[in-house]
Amino acid sequence: MNDEQNVSRRDVLKRGGLAAALTLGMPASVARAMQAAQDPRAAAADAAKAAKDAQPVNIAWIGAGTQGYGQDMKSLSRMPGVNIVAVCDNFAPNLERGLALAGPNAKGYTDYRKMLERKDIDAVGIATPLWLHAGMAIDAMSAGKHVYCEKMMAYTLEQAKNMVRKAEKTNRILQIGHQRRYSVDYHHALDMVKKDYFGQITHVRAQWNRRNNWRRPVPEGNTDRRVNWRLYKDYSQGLMAELGSHQIDVANWYLGMHPISVVGIGGVNYWKDGREVYDNVQVIFEYPNGAKLCYQSIETNSFDADSEQFMGRKGTLIMTEQSGQKSMMFREPGVDAIGFEKLSDNQTKVGNKNAIVLDATATTKQDKRDKTAGQSLGGGAGTAGKSNWYLALEDWVDCIRTGRKPFCDGRVGMSDVACVLAANEAMEKGTKVQITHDMFDV
Repeated sequence: MNDEQNVSRRDVLKRGGLAAALTLGMPASVARAMQAAQDPRAAAADAAKAAKDAQPVNIAWIGAGTQGYGQDMKSLSRMPGVNIVAVCDNFAPNLERGLALAGPNAKGYTDYRKMLERKDIDAVGIATPLWLHAGMAIDAMSAGKHVYCEKMMAYTLEQAKNMVRKAEKTNRILQIGHQRRYSVDYHHALDMVKKDYFGQITHVRAQWNRRNNWRRPVPEGNTDRRVNWRLYKDYSQGLMAELGSHQIDVANWYLGMHPISVVGIGGVNYWKDGREVYDNVQVIFEYPNGAKLCYQSIETNSFDADSEQFMGRKGTLIMTEQSGQKSMMFREPGVDAIGFEKLSDNQTKVGNKNAIVLDATATTKQDKRDKTAGQSLGGGAGTAGKSNWYLALEDWVDCIRTGRKPFCDGRVGMSDVACVLAANEAMEKGTKVQITHDMFDV
C-alpha cells in the first residue's frame, strides 16, 4: 500500500474537505460531523452554503409506530429543508400522532397506494412490519419516489433482489436503515482496525441480550397478529432479522467480506405463549479467510446488552450503541506500544484489563501513526446531538439532492438478508448451511 492509499480519513478531511472525504466512501453526514470538529469555522461555512443550496425535499412516511415515529419521523422533523407532507398508517392513534408531528399541512392516508399518486412527493420512508417492506418499496420506486426502508429490508431474499433491481432500473435512491453504518464512533473505530492496531481479526463475538418477552399489549379493536407480528413466522424472520441483521452488517463491513457458511441452534424455550419465532438464537458464521462470527440474542437476560467484539492478534475492539458508552481498545500483552495508549485520561479499567477509550468526540489525544500530529485520536464528532438515525436519514436526503449512492444501499441490505435467512435455515434444519456467491448477485 503506497502513501496515497494509506492516508487516514482525518488527513483527507483536513486537506480536501467534504468532497475529498466522500471519495473514501464515508457518508456525507459523517464526513461533515468529523469536519466540524477539525475546523468549526469551515464547517459552519459549509453548513451555511449547504442550507442555502439545498432544495426542499418532500417526504411521505409509511408506518408511524415505535421506530417510524419515535426515531425516523422525529429526526426528519428537525432537518432543515425537509417537509413531511404525508403520513400513512392503518392504526388511527399512530396516524394521528404522525400527523401532529408532521404539521398542519400534512395529509393522512390509510392506503399507501393512494398516497403514492401525489406528484409533489419526492421520497417515501417505510417503517412497517417486515413482510410489507418489499411491496411498498417497489410500488414507491415505480411511482418515481426515492425510498428509505427500515431493516431488515425484505422478508425473502428474492424480494430484496427485486427491490435492488427496481432501484437500479428506475434510478431511484434506495437506502436501508442499518444506522450503525452512519455512526461517527463506528467509523472512528474502523479507522483503528484499518491502521492495524488489532492485527488480523480472527474472531468476532456479538450479542443482543434483553430481558423481556418481545410481546406488546393489544389495544382494543386490534389483533394480536397485527400488533405482535414479530412473533409469527408469516410476518417475521425473528431475532436474527430484527436485531441480528444490524450486527451481522457490522461484521461484514469491518471484515470487508461476506460469510461462506453458518451453523446454529435456537428455540422457543422460555416464552411459551404461542409465539412461533425463537426466543433465543446462537449462530456461528465462517468467513473465507477463516474468521468466525459468534452471534447470540436471548430474551431472558440482559447481561452485556448489545455490543460487537473484534478480536485480533494485537488486540480487541469492543463497540456498542448503548447510550453514553464508547468503543474500547484492549491491547494484547507484549505487542508494540502505540503513542496514545498511556494517556491516563484516555483509559479505563474493565475487570483487570486496561482499556483505551476510542472517543470520536475527543480533540486532545494524539495518534502517533497519523500524519497530522496533535489532532484528535478519532477525528472528532461534532454531531451537535445528532443520533445515528438522524445522520442516516440526513445522508439519505443528501443522496436525493445530489444523486450520490447511499453508503448503506440496497445491495448492502440484500447481503444482510442473505446471511439472516441462511442462519434461520441452519437453526431450523440443524445443519450447516452454505452461503454462496449467487445469493449476493442481483
